[in-house]
Amino acid sequence: MEPVYLDFHIHTSANPESPNEQYDLDALIRGVENISNGSPFLISITDHNFVNKAVYLQAASKIENLLLGVELHIRNYEECKPYHCHIIFNISAIDENVIDDINAKLDDLYPIKSVGSCDKIPNLETIMNRFDGYEFLLLPHGGQNHSTFDKSIPEGVEFDRTLERSIYYNHFDGFTARGNKGLEKTHNYFERLGIKDFVNLVTATDNYTPETYPDCKAGKEATDFIPTWMLASPTFNGLRLSLSESSRLVYGDKPDSWTEFIESASLKNDNIEVDVTFTPGLNVVIGGSSSGKSLLVDSLYHTISGEIEQSQYIKTPYNISDLVVVNPAGQIPHYFNQNYIMKICDQKDRNNKIDDISILKKVFPQDTVERQKITNALQSLSSTLSRLVQSIEEIELLQNSLSRIPNLATLIVTEAIQDNPLRKLTPKDKDIQLVSYSEADYDRHIETLDEIESFISKNPLIKHNANAENLGSGTIVKRRFLVPDSRSAGRVFVAKRRKPARHRETASSHARADVSIPLLGRNEVTRTNRG
Repeated sequence: MEPVYLDFHIHTSANPESPNEQYDLDALIRGVENISNGSPFLISITDHNFVNKAVYLQAASKIENLLLGVELHIRNYEECKPYHCHIIFNISAIDENVIDDINAKLDDLYPIKSVGSCDKIPNLETIMNRFDGYEFLLLPHGGQNHSTFDKSIPEGVEFDRTLERSIYYNHFDGFTARGNKGLEKTHNYFERLGIKDFVNLVTATDNYTPETYPDCKAGKEATDFIPTWMLASPTFNGLRLSLSESSRLVYGDKPDSWTEFIESASLKNDNIEVDVTFTPGLNVVIGGSSSGKSLLVDSLYHTISGEIEQSQYIKTPYNISDLVVVNPAGQIPHYFNQNYIMKICDQKDRNNKIDDISILKKVFPQDTVERQKITNALQSLSSTLSRLVQSIEEIELLQNSLSRIPNLATLIVTEAIQDNPLRKLTPKDKDIQLVSYSEADYDRHIETLDEIESFISKNPLIKHNANAENLGSGTIVKRRFLVPDSRSAGRVFVAKRRKPARHRETASSHARADVSIPLLGRNEVTRTNRG
């Protein structure tokens, strides 16, 4: 597919009150063809608040890919200047009737075509309602030196972000500028709204004189023009798709032709007729239930891969082996059928996992560190959720207990209360919980210590004693207990692991614990605590 040159900001008349019917359309075509350099182009002639009927009727017969458009003035706040916005219509055939209807609506909206900042100018809602019968795109100025949307809001006004975001999502498909430089304010504005990835730039010339195309009214003093190239079909729908998929828009020099894609597929017999043309990038096959979507994709893949006999549709009466696929690059795509995707999404299916998809491993190389962080975070989340469930159960028990307490008035007494003072010495559940050490916690801690010891023993940068306990972060702690009796005086033994309190070994009051900590790059430091 050839890249398509775009320009939706071309004027025929400097004075919209006096349309220039003698506009040199041939000069414009020569200028556009000079930049497109043999590639297709898609343009729109957008005068201020009116359609130049004479020029458009002439252009419709000379320009293959032409969209009907107008540059509108739109009021946002009465105390601020209006902003300029291009409206691009989806018209199957540009003829006199269509132009007359649109101009009639524009005459109602703009009785005076050359409006000033203080004139009565319609707001966006009024314009949307007036052109409700048409399909169109709205592209406000985003990088011009004047009349941009972000400047149509007063300083200090805290515009409702939800409403503002809704306006862009539902009405604005992109924005225009002469180049892709100096757009920081616009990008920051869109980023603040959270729509930066969905509202894309289309550069345009703002040309008034076709003989000097692509210069604008300011001439050589204006910002340098940076062309926009679209990797899609030169149509209204191709433009709409590209505005929502930034990878299809290229700024600057003309890109190479995009040939690494499947161009078409066709099949015709008594039972089926397929004639599909594909475009680079994402293609979506849309249709009702049992309309043949899976048949098309499955047959397409197995034809390209040379394994048509393995298609699940090979025994159907559609003769899919006769499918003709145009695939210039000869590349074999990755294919995931619907049943496989459903298995991947089924959490109960242990045999099919998303990690097993080869293309994902290539596109997203495995990062063991990040994966371990995710695993640790999931374990922490699981532990937290367990405590949450346990706490909820305890709260429910307390609520049941509280519901059985008699009326508060009956609990107030003035006589001496006989009570057992030993109850004050009985530990409460909270106190017991602080000193308890469950077998599950013990097993989990031992497993963690084993992992740390395994890591340290394999690390060449850490001095490791296999008979020592590992406490992490490269610190090796060795506990030695000296038992002062005749049989084991001076003998050293290592307590590798210690069971919970009921199994714990005890040392005499004369026991000594030595802690030896080797520091990388420093001398070994030994600290002795005597008890």
